[in-house]
Amino acid sequence: MDHAARALARAALDADALRAIAAHAAATWPEECCGFVADDGLRRCANDADACHAADPAAFPRTAQNGFRLAARDLLALARSFDGNAPARVLYHSHPDAPAWPSDADIAGATFEGRAVWPGLAHLVVSVVAGTPVEAALFDLDDGAPVLVARYALADVERSAAPIIL
Repeated sequence: MDHAARALARAALDADALRAIAAHAAATWPEECCGFVADDGLRRCANDADACHAADPAAFPRTAQNGFRLAARDLLALARSFDGNAPARVLYHSHPDAPAWPSDADIAGATFEGRAVWPGLAHLVVSVVAGTPVEAALFDLDDGAPVLVARYALADVERSAAPIIL
């Protein structure tokens, strides 16, 4: 089984999860949302990018409009999920008025020395245009570079009981 097939199997995103993620992304637009999907459900996380930027703009140049930073309590919950019975499967965030593709900063934040910080964790990026979620793309980053696993047309997910994979 190749990386893409393994990531898709691990992620197991259903239409309900995609709808919840799309709703989260729409609610936070024009800022990025972030969260994760674990075996026991979806967790909406706080985006601390603005607070970090306000405290030290040189060290944290991105704001919530062009980046995300999980709040400490959410990062701790993500880390702890891997030691329990309901590990995180997907880390998600949105791109306001930008494509559903990980930015260089996204990749840098998810990797260390060319490998995924959280091996086995798939990454979902949601494109939100003018407040409307239009597309989501699922990626595997285990080898340090994004491998597209699936694309979802979010308008189709709204009308379907199953995710529409493009």
